[in-house]
Amino acid sequence: MSQLGALIEAYRDRQKYRPKNADLARDLHVARSTVGNWLDGTMPKPAHLRVLSTLLDVPYLRVLDAVLEDAGYLPRAGEPGGNTAAIAAETEPDDAISALAAEEVERLRTEASQRPPPESADPGLL
Repeated sequence: MSQLGALIEAYRDRQKYRPKNADLARDLHVARSTVGNWLDGTMPKPAHLRVLSTLLDVPYLRVLDAVLEDAGYLPRAGEPGGNTAAIAAETEPDDAISALAAEEVERLRTEASQRPPPESADPGLL
């Protein structure tokens, strides 16, 4: 299961009546198949990340991390990670490039967390 899927399942488990994909889709203003795709690891559009964060009652950065892990931009929980600059200094060139890419992802995460929500998002859902 995808990391985002795990967050969605945890949300479902916390509800008195377990919502179906159609219920989540209605609340998120997306197609039911879109929710199914997210559960299978498809990356949501940026405008949906904050809405997901609000609905799931999960910090935005946790939702973003889950999506980045699913896409392979961040190591999955339990995989080696840590100080990417130190890793880059001790590894082969291809590994160093991967480590520097992880550093860039971290920079983008920080930048994204400081940005206001996209204008296209429904303000009533944020």
